[in-house]
Amino acid sequence: MSRRRASVAALFLALLTTSLALPLHAQNPPAPAPAAPAANTPAPAAAGEKIRVFLDCQRCDSDYLRTEIQFVDYMRDRTDADVHILVTTQQTGAGGLEYTFRFVGQRQFEGITEDLRFASSPNDSQDQVRQGIARVLRAGLVRYAARTPMLDRLQLSFGGPAAGAARAAAPGRDRWNRWVFRTSLSGSTNAESSYESRSWSASASANRTTADWKHVFSLFTRSSQSEFEVGPRTVTNRQSNRNGSVLSVRSISDHWSVGGRTNANSSTFLNRDLALRAAPAIEYNFFPYSQSTRRQLTLQYSPGVNQIAYNEETIFGKVNESLLDQSLTASYNMTQRWGTVRVSVEGLHYFHDPSKYHVNSFGNLDLRLIKGVSLTFFGQADRIRDQLHLAKGNLTPEQILLRQRQISTSFQYYAQVGLSYSFGSIFSPVVNPRMGNSGGGGVIFFN
Repeated sequence: MSRRRASVAALFLALLTTSLALPLHAQNPPAPAPAAPAANTPAPAAAGEKIRVFLDCQRCDSDYLRTEIQFVDYMRDRTDADVHILVTTQQTGAGGLEYTFRFVGQRQFEGITEDLRFASSPNDSQDQVRQGIARVLRAGLVRYAARTPMLDRLQLSFGGPAAGAARAAAPGRDRWNRWVFRTSLSGSTNAESSYESRSWSASASANRTTADWKHVFSLFTRSSQSEFEVGPRTVTNRQSNRNGSVLSVRSISDHWSVGGRTNANSSTFLNRDLALRAAPAIEYNFFPYSQSTRRQLTLQYSPGVNQIAYNEETIFGKVNESLLDQSLTASYNMTQRWGTVRVSVEGLHYFHDPSKYHVNSFGNLDLRLIKGVSLTFFGQADRIRDQLHLAKGNLTPEQILLRQRQISTSFQYYAQVGLSYSFGSIFSPVVNPRMGNSGGGGVIFFN
C-alpha cells in the first residue's frame, strides 16, 4: 500500500508541477503551425499592423464580436486603444433598440470620428441582433484600417438585395398605423416543509411612436400569497398591486415637448383601493433631443388632480379624498468615453397643505478614473412628508415584519459603491469557452 500511495503522490505532484509551469513559458510559446486559409478569407495582418480597439458596449455579445471581427486587436483599457467605440442604445417605437456607434479616433487617428446606427426589431433573435452589430462595426472600422498597411489586405464586397427585400423596403400602407401591442403572463410557486408561496402577474401595453407624437398605454397586475408555519400557527401574507397609465406627448421643437399622463393604481401595501391622477406636463431639454443617446438635461413640470379611495380609514380620518398637486423633475443623463452619469431629482407637494411633500433623488455613476481603475455608484434617497394614505389603527407584528402595510417614515435610502481594478496584458482578443467563462481582476463593494 505504501508503494501505491507513493506512486499516486508522485503522479499528482508531476501533474501539478506541469500545470504550474505552463504560464511560465507563455512568454515564448512555440510557433503554431500555420492554418490553411479559408476560401475567400483574407490572410490576417502581420504582427503590429492591427488596429487597437476598445469596445465600450453594455449590450453587445463581446465573445461573438471578438470571434467574428479578427482584423483588430481588442484592448482591455480605453487608453491603450487607437479607436474607442462607444455604443449607446434607446428603445424604438416598435419595441426594438436603436444602437448608436460612435467611433472616436485616438493616437494616430486623433480627430477622426464617425457615427453609425443600427436598429433591431423586437422580433429579431439574439443572433440576428449580434450579426447586425458586427456588420456595423466592420463598416465603421474600415475607415481606420484603410489608413494603415492593412489596406492591401482589405477586401470589400456587397451582397445584392435578398429576394423580396426591394418590395419590403418600398413604402406601403401600414395596416397597424404604427401601433405596437405587447402582452405577457407569468406565474411562480415555491415551497418548503413549512413555507409555501405563489404569485402571478400579467401586463399589456400599446404604443404608437412617430417623430411628432408618442402614445403609450400600459396595464400591469400582480398578486402574491405566502404561508408560513410558525409552530402551531399559520401566518398568511397576501399582497396585490395593479397599475394602469396613459401617456401622450407632442414634439414641439428639438428642445420642447408637451403632453399629459393619467395613472390608476390599486395597492394593499399603500392602502389604496383606487387612486387616479391626471396631469398635463411640459418638458424642456437643454440639449437637442437628437443627442439623447449621449446626453440629456431636462426639466419637467406637471400639475395634477388626484381622486383617491382607501381600503381602510386613514390616520387623517379619510375614506376618500380629492387632492391637487404639482411636481418638478430635473434629470441629467450623459454617456461618454470616461463613463456614464445619470442623476434625477423630483419634488412634489399638495396645494391644500404645502407641508405635505416628498423629494425623490436618484444617482448612478460609472466612472473610469485612471487606467484599470473604475468606480461605480448607485444611490436613491427620498424625503417623505406626504403619507396621507397610512391606515388608522395599530398594525400587527406580522403586518410589519411581512411589509403588508407601509408604516410611518420620514425618509428612505439605498446606496451601493463598487471599486474595480484590473491589470496585466493590455490585449483581450481570445475567446475560450471551455468549462465556463472566467475573468480576472477584482471588485470591492460597499453597502
